[in-house]
Parts: sequence; structure tokens; C-alpha cells
Amino acid sequence: MATKTKSSKKLKSAPVVVNTSANPPTKTLRSKGFFYVSEKPKGSGKWRVMFESWKDGKKTQTQVSKAMFGELGLTPAMTLVEARTEIKKYNKIRKSSLKVSASQVRALRRLEELKAIDKTLFPDDLVDEFVMRLQAGSDGKPRFKNRLITNFKIAMEMAKELKLQPHDYNTNVDLMVAYMKDEKRKYSVSYCKDIFYVLNKWGVFYSRKHKTFFEPVGKLRIKTQNAISIARKDKDGVRKESQPMIEELLKKIKLRVDGDLEAVKKYNWLYISFVFGLRPSECDEAIKSPKIEIHGGVPALVVYQSKLTVVDEDEKEKRIPIICDEQAKALKMIEKKQATRPSPKWVDKVCKDDRKTYDANFKYDLYCGRKGFTDFLLGKEQSLEQISIWAGHKSIETTWHHYKDKRSIRFNETAYTKKNYKKAP
Repeated sequence: MATKTKSSKKLKSAPVVVNTSANPPTKTLRSKGFFYVSEKPKGSGKWRVMFESWKDGKKTQTQVSKAMFGELGLTPAMTLVEARTEIKKYNKIRKSSLKVSASQVRALRRLEELKAIDKTLFPDDLVDEFVMRLQAGSDGKPRFKNRLITNFKIAMEMAKELKLQPHDYNTNVDLMVAYMKDEKRKYSVSYCKDIFYVLNKWGVFYSRKHKTFFEPVGKLRIKTQNAISIARKDKDGVRKESQPMIEELLKKIKLRVDGDLEAVKKYNWLYISFVFGLRPSECDEAIKSPKIEIHGGVPALVVYQSKLTVVDEDEKEKRIPIICDEQAKALKMIEKKQATRPSPKWVDKVCKDDRKTYDANFKYDLYCGRKGFTDFLLGKEQSLEQISIWAGHKSIETTWHHYKDKRSIRFNETAYTKKNYKKAP
């Protein structure tokens, strides 16, 4: 006879105990709060944005007002899928800015997260298309197009470091200006404007692709521009300081290029920049579209200083009077358009024989003429105050500290020099 066994009863599943002490919400990234898109009612395609956070071990969910959609990169016209995609991107960027200890995340994992964040801010396919459009839309020279790309790279690095999406740009101008004024950078006002220009271009492009709202960064206030200029004042030069041009060297260069029409035109450009103290862009513009005014019977070359950004528009023009034979000769070169901008390598090459007379670490470039302008006009018995104005400097200190060649010796004639030296300066 078979023995009866106890009927097996279904055991109730034991409740799952969550060890909240091991990993409580207050110790996780999620505890800082996150956004998510909820469909309500389900199956309708309609959605709302919720914010979930933890406090004292309790979960709190709050519906986000539509007024905040712009900051999150959302628009009410988005579909449910589009809204969820954007909010995931936003959460990923937001979490990445939170500090995590090395014990929680391995170094390789952190690197992969950073790569993911970069591609979220600047997806590879969009970047490629934007760069193509940026270059195609510019009618500038190749050098200018390359600079646009360089500026875009800087804008990308800034957005990545500050964790900013396009809809964050306009409300975080001060943060971006502080980034550009940082000790490691100290960008000029014009450079900052160029970066913001490309950043706005990217913002418009990105937002159109994602059907999101974008408010471009506006013009920098004069107060902000002045603060940028002050921060940059003590920055060490990025490029090597240009060797100042001198008259004796110009004469030697003239002999070297004599007979070569193209080389003579390049020499003429260098000569014009020297006797008028022009920046490269100013020299180009003066040759392309010369403007002469007569003041008290004296002709003056009118030069537009496009590099100046802090001053008002009517203060960007400077007038350089023709006060010597060298300037009169250069003015004829300008009027006949007998000058062509040389390359920096060409300038350095034609001057290299005389480099031994100065610091070997310095070189000649397109600024060498302007660098020699101050001493050239001091030799024409002009005051440093007037030279500073003709050079387009904001203060005489700039002319003295950066454009006066301290290695040259200049002094007024004295009874002693007349008696003891045959050739006194």
C-alpha cells in the first residue's frame, strides 16, 4: 500500500528585500534628479515632461512647465519619439557634469562616456555636413575658410567643457566669456566675436535639424569687450615677435629683387607697410581702395582699421599725413597699384641675411614693416604722441612698449657729439 505523502502546498514567494543601505538613492546619480517624457493618455501620442528626484529616501515626481521646454531643447510640436530622444541627450549631458569618484567609474568607462557626450553635442554626420556648408557658404580666401574651421573647433571644445547645447548659448554668454578670458586662452575681442559667429551658425544649423528653438548670442556689450581686452593685455604673444624693419635693410632687399617684376611688387608692399606703419589687412585695403584727404594743404592717407572692435565705428579711421619723401613715394605705389602682398616666408627669406644682427629666435614677417614704423618716424623728428595716433594705438604706452626698438640708439645732437664724432645721429 502506497504511503501517503503530505500534499505539497504552493509556497508564497518571499518578498524581495532591497538593501537600500548598500546603494541608497541619495548616493546615486539618479538621486540628483532626471527628466523623462511620459505619454498621457497612453496610445494617444500626446506627451508631457516629468522630473523625478529623491529626497530623504522618498521619490518625488513633478510635471515640467512648457515654459521650460526651450531650455531642455524641446518644442511642443515634437513627436513622442523625438521628445524622448532629446530628453535622453539632455540627461546624458547633465549627468556627465556631476562628480563621480574613481572607485565608481573606471578610467576606460569614463573615457567612453566622454566620447558619447561629445557625439551627443556634435554628432559626426552633422559636423561633417556643417563644415561643408560653412566653407561653401564663405566667399573668402582659403586662409579665411581655414580660420572658420579653427574657430569651430574652439567653439566645440568650449561647448563640450561647459556642457552647453545650442539652446543654452544665449543664456550662458557670461560663462562662455569667462572661458575665453581664462588664463590659458585670453582670446582677443575680435577672436571672441569670430567664435561666437561660428557658434551661432552651428546653433541655427543644429536646431533646424532637430526642429528645436534657438536664440542666437547677441552682440557683446562694450563693457564686456573692454573686460576681454583687459584680460588679454598681459598675454604672451602666440607667434614669435616680428623683427623690426629698418631703412638699410629695405635698400638691400631692393637690390636683391631688382629686375623681377613680381618680387618688386612684393617689395613695394613691404615698403608701404613700413613708411605708413600699416597692419597687413590695412595695407591690402589701402592698395585696393586708396582714399586721400587734404588737410591744410597736406595730403593724408585715410586708413580703415578693421581690427579695432572696442571703439565706435567713426573712430576706426586714421589719417596719416604725407610728411616725407618716402611716404610720397609709397603713395604713388598705392595710386598705381604697384604692390602685392608677399607671403611671410618670402619676407623672412629676403631678410634672412641680416638676421645675425638680431636675436636668432626672432623672424621677419608681414608685421616687420609696422614694427619699424615708430623708429622710422622718430628719425623724421616726429613726436611719439603723433606716431601713436598714426599707428592706431589706443595709448602711447602701447607704442613705446611694443613698437619702439629698444636696441636702436637715438639722441639729440650736443656740443660734445659735434666736437668728438664725425657722424652723429
